[in-house]
Amino acid sequence: MSTVTAVTVLELFSGIGGMHIALQETGKLFHIVSSYEINPTALAIYNYNFGHKHQIKERNIMGMNAEFLENLHPDLIVMSPPCQPFTRQGLKKDTNDARCSPLLHIISLLKSIQKLPQMILLENVSGFECSEARKELIQVLKEKEYIIQEYMLTPSQFGIPNSRLRYFLLAKHSSRFCFHVSEKIESSLPVCTCYHIISAVGEFPESCSNCKKTINQSISLLINKKLGKLKNHDLKVNNSTSLQDLTLPISHYLENLEDPLPFLVKKNILQKYAKVFDIVNSSSKGSCCFTKGYSHYVQGTGSVYIHNPKANLNETFKALNDIEESDKKYEDLLLSLQLRYFTPREVLRLMGFPESFDFPNACSNKQLYKVLGNSVNVFIVTLLLLVLLE
Repeated sequence: MSTVTAVTVLELFSGIGGMHIALQETGKLFHIVSSYEINPTALAIYNYNFGHKHQIKERNIMGMNAEFLENLHPDLIVMSPPCQPFTRQGLKKDTNDARCSPLLHIISLLKSIQKLPQMILLENVSGFECSEARKELIQVLKEKEYIIQEYMLTPSQFGIPNSRLRYFLLAKHSSRFCFHVSEKIESSLPVCTCYHIISAVGEFPESCSNCKKTINQSISLLINKKLGKLKNHDLKVNNSTSLQDLTLPISHYLENLEDPLPFLVKKNILQKYAKVFDIVNSSSKGSCCFTKGYSHYVQGTGSVYIHNPKANLNETFKALNDIEESDKKYEDLLLSLQLRYFTPREVLRLMGFPESFDFPNACSNKQLYKVLGNSVNVFIVTLLLLVLLE
C-alpha cells in the first residue's frame, strides 16, 4: 500500500492563518516547515488557533537568506504580501514603498537559489496586477521556467455575498497544470465551480452541463460541503447550478445578537455620514469589501447592517430628504434603523473561515477588524490550492 507524502509548505506573511485554514480545507496532507509574520495581533490569533500544532514567533522575512530557503526546500510557498504599496490609500508607491521590501527580497531569493519550490500561490489587492512589483516577480518566475496563471477573483462569483476583488498568482515548476494556461489574467477558474448533486454512487459527471467545464472531484466535494443542506434555504437547485445563483442572503452569516449596542454606529457618525454608508439588510445578497479601516473610517471600508427588522431603508431615507439635518426628527429616524457594524465573527464567516476558528479574549474589535481586513478569503484560496495541487 503506497503512502501519501505530505506537501511541505513555507508560509510567508502568515497573518491570522487564512492560508493555513485553506490548506486544511483542501483535505490534502501538508506540513508547514516555517512561517513568517511580524504583526503581534495576527501572531496572537494564529497561535491561538494553531499553536497546539504549529507555534510561530515574530520573524521578519528580511532576515531570510538564500541558504536557509534552499535548506528548507518547500514544495509550496503561500504568501499574501502587504497590499498598501498598491492601494490608493497607500499612495501607490509600489516598489518605492518600504512595505514592498519583503516581497522584493523574496523575489531576489527566488532569482538566486537553485533548489526551487515546486509551487507558489500569491494573493494581493486589486491594483497589484499593474504594479512594478508584479512585473519583477513574473520576470523572475519566467526566467526560472515556472508555468504561471494569474486570476482576478471575488467571493461574490462563488456564492458569497461579499465583494473582495483580489489578484491571485499560481506558479508551477517542473510540472504542468491540468488545463491550458493563458497569458492574460483570467476572471474565472479553468474547472467547474458549479454545485452538483452527488449521484447515488457518490460520484460527479466528467463535465458540467451548465458551464461546460471539466469537473474536479475535490472541488465539487468542497462546494457540496460549503453549501450544506440547501433544502433549508429558499434556493432552486438543479443538477448543475452556478454558485452565483445559489448565493445565500446576509442573514445566513449573522450572529444572534441580543444586544447590538457595542456595534451600533455612533450618533455623530450617523448624522454626518449616513448617506455615505453602504447599507445592507438581512435579505441582501451582497456587501462591500471589509478593509482594515472598518469601523474606524466610513467610506469604502465595508457595509453596515440594519439591525432593526421592522425598519424600511427606502422609506426612511425618503423621509430624511424632507427634513433638515438639524431637526430632532432627522436624528430619531436615523437611530430607528439601528445601523450597526458587522461583528468580527460575521466578517470571519463572510471570509470563509470555519466556526472553529476563534479569537483570543485580549484582542479588541479594532484590532480584529484590522487583521481581518488584511486576511484572505479562505474559500477562494482553497479552490486555487486544489487547482494548483491536483
